[in-house]
Formats: sequence, structure tokens, C-alpha cells
Amino acid sequence: MTWTSLELNWIWIVPATLVVLAIFQLFYWITLNRSANRGHKQRSSAPVMPTMPEPVAAAIPGNRTSGYQDYSARNMRGTMQVLEGLQGVSEIRFPEPSFGIGRFYSPDEQILVALDDRSISRRHAFFTTEDNEFYLMDMNSSYGTSILMRSTFEDLVPGQKERVYNDDVIRFGKTVKVRLRLLGGTRAESTQL
Repeated sequence: MTWTSLELNWIWIVPATLVVLAIFQLFYWITLNRSANRGHKQRSSAPVMPTMPEPVAAAIPGNRTSGYQDYSARNMRGTMQVLEGLQGVSEIRFPEPSFGIGRFYSPDEQILVALDDRSISRRHAFFTTEDNEFYLMDMNSSYGTSILMRSTFEDLVPGQKERVYNDDVIRFGKTVKVRLRLLGGTRAESTQL
């Protein structure tokens, strides 16, 4: 049996096509891995909430030494002591009298406190200070915001401001728990008149 030239051409065309397809698949796989790694790095290196921007510290009159210490000592609004849910973070200072809390730092949307947890919505909650009273409002988040009252967490009604006090324990989403450190009395002290 002899091979014709047409049959010889088919013998080389099939392996050559398979090699070309394998090369295309390899390039496609490399491209997917690079783009996935780039996206992963962006998510894991989300900006951390600043305690006070540098220009503000420089603008404080009479600030000769550490602007951060002088500013926070004179105008401290409060902090959140992290109890659970945020690895490596023990305390978050309030950046302003009113600010948003969300999954990603976004000054354009007033989200100045970023809590990196999957159960935190992009616009999760809003904290505000009015006449030395402190209020927290859930912004219709997916997993809610709740306050520990009488040994159980009670969910905040989305869109409705709830007054909060010093030592209140707040749960954002499913896992992030913080204790508020605010100027003024605790919830128990304010109800005892």
C-alpha cells in the first residue's frame, strides 16, 4: 500500500492543528491567571481607613509636635474597640463626627471606615453625632446592623437612626463586633434618671 500526497498532508495537518490549539490554550490560561491575580491583589489591599488625614493635622493652629496626638486629645469623638471579625485590628478611631461604614473606603460616598469582611455591604451603616449624642443607622445592608441589648442582639431598622451610648456592643454583618468608646454615659446610666 502506498501513500498518496493527499494522505501524507493529512498526517501532518492533524498534529500541527493540535499543537496550535495547545499553544492558544496555554496563552489563554496565562492571561486568566494574571487578571485573576491582579483582581485578588486589589481586593486584599483595600485602603485602610485613615485616623486623620495629614493636611488636617498640619492645619491645626499651635500644632508643633505630633498633630495626630494633639488633635485626637482635644477633639476625640470616639473609637470602636474591635472585639471580633477583623484580624489584626484592635481599634478604629472615628474620622469625623459623621461618617459612613462599609466594606471599602470611599470618601466620595462618605464611607470613611472600611470593615474588610464579606458580610459587610459597600454602604453598610452611617454614624452621626448631633448635640453630643451619638446615632447609628443601618443603610439597608444585606446582613444588617444590631446592638446588644439585654444579652441579645437586636437588629436596627434600616433607614432609622438609633441612639447609641458608651460601651454599647454593635455587630456589623455576621461577624464584626465592636464596643463603642464614646464621650458620655452608658446606656444603663442614661436610663437611670
